[in-house]
Amino acid sequence: MAQLYDDKGYTAYKEFIAPVLEKIANNLESIPSEETKKGFFEAFELLAQKEFTVQDVRNMKYFKNIFGREHCYLSLINRNKSHGKKI
Repeated sequence: MAQLYDDKGYTAYKEFIAPVLEKIANNLESIPSEETKKGFFEAFELLAQKEFTVQDVRNMKYFKNIFGREHCYLSLINRNKSHGKKI
């Protein structure tokens, strides 16, 4: 989705990407790891800024903890009954 609207920049992020991330964030209540929650919300807050720098990313305290040694992705499973429906 992001690639389709890349030329629209931040406006497209706010309109199309942020709502999806908000829905994911609302479902994170059931994640047992507080560190994972903190990391996700830290990234979410940074993305909500119109501009940020490499230094801003480098200074993130919790996001890096989502990814352990050799861990390159975070997998979340939707256990909602609307699974498979467009969100």
